[in-house]
Amino acid sequence: MGLHGARVDGSIRCGRLAGSLLLGFGLSACEAPDLPGKPVGTFAIEGDLVENSCGTTALPAVDPLSFTVEIRDQDGVGTWIMTPPGVTGRLSSEGAFRFEYTTRYTAIEPGMSMPTPEEPLDYLRIAPEPPRVQPGCALQITEVIAGRVRRSTAQDGGLKNGPPDDAGLAKADLSADNTIEITPTFGSDCSPALISRGGAFSELPCRARYRLRGTRTEDAI
Repeated sequence: MGLHGARVDGSIRCGRLAGSLLLGFGLSACEAPDLPGKPVGTFAIEGDLVENSCGTTALPAVDPLSFTVEIRDQDGVGTWIMTPPGVTGRLSSEGAFRFEYTTRYTAIEPGMSMPTPEEPLDYLRIAPEPPRVQPGCALQITEVIAGRVRRSTAQDGGLKNGPPDDAGLAKADLSADNTIEITPTFGSDCSPALISRGGAFSELPCRARYRLRGTRTEDAI
């Protein structure tokens, strides 16, 4: 499923939360895709989890997070590459970027009978009420990585822009927020997926959020 790996007992398992969704386009070793645009650089990313309202049972997010990413630029269209071909998004000449990917995950298959609350017996009822049917629970999972990257002094006429001076990240070559939002789709009944009903989620909709900072490990050519 890309970002969250395989379904296990109604939860969403993830290895490297921020990277894995964007790793969902892996190619076999024999394939050598043509990468778009020019390289901005390769970055070693570290991330701290600052929020997980889904709960650790449903979304066991790794903390701290660590991965490597290459960013490329083609006329304002950026590519975030962990496994080729990567994910495209916006990348401005000042270094601001936004990458987004959305997928869908079926947490509960439709057609399951829902338990009905106990009611007093109605001896005048000729036929029992038909069983209610579970419409299923489908979740939309949207991951956004948005922030700013410091351009190499060898690029674009020597631009030296960098991340904003906040949260002690002024010296980082890259800083970003990585947000994963999980929302039931229209018509879903996801109440059985909640912990209060024996499921895995603390609440729905829910989200997890990382603060990312990156150090350049390979400069642009």
